[in-house]
Amino acid sequence: MNTPQFVRYEGGFDFAAALQKARENPAYWQEDILLDVAHRLSQELDDRDMTQADLASKLGVKPGYISRVLRGHENLTLQTLAKIAFALGKRWECMLVDQGAHIALFTCSVSNGMDPAKAIHHAETATISVASNEDYNDDTSAYGKETHYAVISA
Repeated sequence: MNTPQFVRYEGGFDFAAALQKARENPAYWQEDILLDVAHRLSQELDDRDMTQADLASKLGVKPGYISRVLRGHENLTLQTLAKIAFALGKRWECMLVDQGAHIALFTCSVSNGMDPAKAIHHAETATISVASNEDYNDDTSAYGKETHYAVISA
């Protein structure tokens, strides 16, 4: 892994310049992916009320391995990602986007057991801001989550 170089000025450390310099290194973007995967897996475990030990058992690995994955400390292969998704009854989607893009993810579902003409539809939006160099003034991506419900009639 590449060692970051610190950017200093007369008054001390220049965080904005250091962040800009970090974004010019592929290692920054590798860590971004690892942390995004860890965040999504952690959310999935929370949503299912699953423990790390539960997931480890499904995968046939030790709980410590899952802990390292959830901290972003494991360089996961595509095969491992597929196994994890399969164990959760999920699959991964992959997108290649510009570094300065803003991404919105949508999931929708229909409540079971209702008249389809009056079903309650659930739509969830998670927006991840991936900032461009010129308009970014914070050191973290912003995760926002909105949930909308609507009654749809035929």
